[in-house]
Amino acid sequence: MNLTTAQRVKAILADGVGPKEDALLDQLIVAASAMAESYMRRTALAGTYTEYFDVPQFITAIQLKAWPLTSITSVYNDSARSYGSSTLLDSTGYAAQLETGLLCFDYYLATGLRSLKVTYIGGMAATADAFVTA
Repeated sequence: MNLTTAQRVKAILADGVGPKEDALLDQLIVAASAMAESYMRRTALAGTYTEYFDVPQFITAIQLKAWPLTSITSVYNDSARSYGSSTLLDSTGYAAQLETGLLCFDYYLATGLRSLKVTYIGGMAATADAFVTA
């Protein structure tokens, strides 16, 4: 997700940057936004996210990418990766640290590739404007 706009970048740059540079600015903004999120190791803009995790043995916590968290919508733990209703975890079996995005479980999870599916609402800011002014 873009963390700024071409209009905002043009306002910072010297005069002489016109509409013909918009395509280049848009490409640079996409690249810079991806680099910033990679550096922070988190998703900046708030939204609803679904993440899948490989679960090794004896894991009891995972770090979500879009924090702070607003809420956890659902958590499935399914080695078969079908994520049916029988694999939906009861919310009493885990706790979310909203400010840090850490999801902690009261027990060991079923292991496997992509055996954990978490849907949640989180992120630093609702819009690029809110992110820049935060």
